[in-house]
Amino acid sequence: MSLGAGSFAVFDDIKETTISVSYLTSPVEDWGNIQLTVLALFIRGNGYYIGTGVMKQFQINPDWSWGVGFSGGLAHESNASQTLSYDVNFYSRILLTYQVSVDNAIALELGHVSNGGLDSDNPGTEPLILRWYTTF
Repeated sequence: MSLGAGSFAVFDDIKETTISVSYLTSPVEDWGNIQLTVLALFIRGNGYYIGTGVMKQFQINPDWSWGVGFSGGLAHESNASQTLSYDVNFYSRILLTYQVSVDNAIALELGHVSNGGLDSDNPGTEPLILRWYTTF
């Protein structure tokens, strides 16, 4: 499980605070150690993105790893940011993770949310999130 906070629309003129919660399964060995994930981003001003997808981590050394992820889900734009123009959106992300202890890690994540061309208006946006991962 992870909790995160950061900026939604980090490269846009209007930056919004976002908090995030996600759940990751253990790596599935039969699928190349891919992890299944459920993700929620809550954007200040009543916006949100809720999706499910996959993530893959690549070990750099015992303490550091990097990863990529992709999910599909539903979004509602915040009144202030106006960056998402369609209800169905996709979230792709790249992250760098530091393993603090056996059960805890910190990650810096840069993502991109867009409708993938499902609507003619496809502005998309990028959240930047600092995450704390823990196991229960």
